[in-house]
Amino acid sequence: MFPIRDHNPSLKTPLVTYALIAVNIVVFVLSLGPMNDPAMVEWFYINFSLIPQLSLPQTFLTSQFLHGGFMHLAGNMWFLWLFGDNMEDEMGRLPFLGFYLLGGVAAGLAQVAADPGSMIPMVGASGAIAAVMGGYLLMFPRARVDVLIILVIFFKMLPIPAWIVLGAWLAIQVFSGAATPGDVGGVAYWAHAGGFVAGIALTLPLFLRRGGPAFWSRTHGHPPQPQGALPAAPQFHSQDRTSSMKDTEPRRATCHCGAVELSILLADGLNTVRRCDCSFCSRRGAPAVSVEVGDLEVVRGADTLTLYQFNTNTAQHYFCSVCGVYTHHRRRSNPNQFGVNVGNIEGINPADLGNIPWNDGRNHPSDR
Repeated sequence: MFPIRDHNPSLKTPLVTYALIAVNIVVFVLSLGPMNDPAMVEWFYINFSLIPQLSLPQTFLTSQFLHGGFMHLAGNMWFLWLFGDNMEDEMGRLPFLGFYLLGGVAAGLAQVAADPGSMIPMVGASGAIAAVMGGYLLMFPRARVDVLIILVIFFKMLPIPAWIVLGAWLAIQVFSGAATPGDVGGVAYWAHAGGFVAGIALTLPLFLRRGGPAFWSRTHGHPPQPQGALPAAPQFHSQDRTSSMKDTEPRRATCHCGAVELSILLADGLNTVRRCDCSFCSRRGAPAVSVEVGDLEVVRGADTLTLYQFNTNTAQHYFCSVCGVYTHHRRRSNPNQFGVNVGNIEGINPADLGNIPWNDGRNHPSDR
């Protein structure tokens, strides 16, 4: 199980996150030179890596920028890139930098406390990044993270809430740390666990200033989303509802409160916009446009959607459980299509679409 990406672009360019990644890469490249001289290697590790028995003060900082190999560096920088931008957005650039470094120091202290007599050098940014992950869990527990699941020869990408991904990661660190003898080198599990807990503790004041649990209620446990997360949608008017307006880029559609966000591709433009006079749709009132099943993605808020079915229980009607707005439905007449609420689509005003055709839902073929 490996996190690949999230669906939570930052509102601002995460300059500190990028700078930390760049510094780590530069330090790694520069450190390759001394590795050919055994005496230089010994001096280098004593003065810059964190050796618990020595615990030289400067090494609690310098060790955060050293890595034992390319894959060690690549894995750490991937996690920093994945989770750092939203935390930097929420904290601000300089506070995030201080948070990152303090989290790394706390991770080092945790490893020293777990095995104070060890002479095994500890290097890597993973303790500081674990603090970022801990803060992310507290602030954005329901953010979706795409995780690659590998089962022998089978590969599957699944969007999983951050609290599951990060909670599972922490559990692995604690279990592995408890099961690994202190005199065995390898992974500094207690640094990871200590950094994670420190990240939660350091983020707690910010979380409380945002309102604590009320912050989760406002944001639904997700980072704030930039309006430009998807390409801007052109404005449509009644005369534009023609086959020439087929989409080549996805559109953004949201419910009223923003808890649910869809990415949709209108492969046939607005040619398929319809109203329906069935017992349900006539009460719902919203016109819908057809979207192929493969052209709709729930970007945010899948766990906020509620399902309503009636009569044959074939059609699946989805609503935001927070604001109550209808978002989309899977059609009874064609299960390979969704109908999407036109009023939710960014840049489209249903009032500009002129006379919208009606489907005869009261005499549906499936009811005969």
